Amino acid sequence: MKKSEIDKMQRRRAYTFLIAIALATVVFLIVVLAMVFKSIKFKSYKDIARKNLTILGQDMFNLQDGDYYIFIYSSNHDNEKINMEKQDALEPYIVNYFTFVKQNKRKNGVCEMRLLDIENSKNQRCLSTYTTSSSSRWTDFYVDEASLPMLVYLSVVDAGNNQYNYSYETYTSESDIKSQLSTSISSVVGVAYIPLKKENEYC
Repeated sequence: MKKSEIDKMQRRRAYTFLIAIALATVVFLIVVLAMVFKSIKFKSYKDIARKNLTILGQDMFNLQDGDYYIFIYSSNHDNEKINMEKQDALEPYIVNYFTFVKQNKRKNGVCEMRLLDIENSKNQRCLSTYTTSSSSRWTDFYVDEASLPMLVYLSVVDAGNNQYNYSYETYTSESDIKSQLSTSISSVVGVAYIPLKKENEYC
């Protein structure tokens, strides 16, 4: 074999090796960045809202097949109609749950959550002096403003022909909301950590 051919062969091998190293580096960086992103924890209601994990009430009854948590709260801490003491006490549990979903969303049984802010003018239509026990559309859904913040567990079942059946349960007491979220977490990962103060570590 001529020297020129040997040189060409060696150059091809070198290029192939460099390309393989470059691809491996890119894949490694993507994996590391994905792990870093996944490990980032939510810290507050504002942090969750900034990630666009909110919902308009009119979209609640457009959700498709699955189970969802909707946490109805107020982003205005000066809203005197809302029990802000309860809302503040629930904050570490809510952000903890959002972190749990982010880190486990591919596992079976994970129930996603969204925030519904009643300070949004489009959401205020649901405010009332009573809470409805059933409805299949936003215009029939009402919550007792005095009971807020509130957790809604919404189940959506495919009825065929692009139709869905909606049913829900509401949790208004601080202890019931904490218990519901804790049970949901432990059913997926086997253990639920109860956050203290501003901690948010689910297990």
